[in-house]
Amino acid sequence: MPKQCVESNEQCALCSKATGDSWLAREICGEWYHVKCLQLSDEAYKVLQDLDTCHWFCKTCNDKVGKIIPSLAGLQERMTVTEKKTVTKMENDMEKNNGQIIKVKSDIVKISGNLNTFKSKMDKHLQDSAKNLHDLKVMAHECNQKIMNQISKK
Repeated sequence: MPKQCVESNEQCALCSKATGDSWLAREICGEWYHVKCLQLSDEAYKVLQDLDTCHWFCKTCNDKVGKIIPSLAGLQERMTVTEKKTVTKMENDMEKNNGQIIKVKSDIVKISGNLNTFKSKMDKHLQDSAKNLHDLKVMAHECNQKIMNQISKK
């Protein structure tokens, strides 16, 4: 794509001069060229400037791009296949995990019910034990009273 050379330290790759108004940058290697050094007509340069999607490559870069584009297309296809496989695996894993989560929730509800039942039984035993202890205290007190009465009668 044609560009204006705005950095003062850029030099033309052909003539090594930094002066000039019309420049082209190689898209791959980034070297700059004067349009005149490339023997490009003003009309061709203007067309290159007007086309935003036009890219300019030197012969060396053009050969590299010719090999890169098919490789990129192959990479895109491999990425698409890999993405589909990954999404499918993740969906399957999520479904499996959701099933496990449902089972764990069910187990928690069951254990919670068992704990509540156990707690109720323990509360009942505690109440019964407290009543029995109270009854024993009353009986012990009554026995104590009887013994004291018998001792005092003697």
